[in-house]
Amino acid sequence: MDLIKTFPNGTTVNEVKGWKDYNYIICSAGGGICRYAHSFDNAVSFAEVFETYYKVSKRQNYESN
Repeated sequence: MDLIKTFPNGTTVNEVKGWKDYNYIICSAGGGICRYAHSFDNAVSFAEVFETYYKVSKRQNYESN
């Protein structure tokens, strides 16, 4: 598995070889949520969703304290 890109909030896009017909795995910061994608474009789209969710959940946790 090769690291392709790391986003500012820690979401990663990795290239996987030889695992069914998927080419990329996207994991949220800390690896709590991962998703497989066929193309790099799909991988980046999922990563952007993870990045947005991470920012929202981080703010919500701060406001609830």
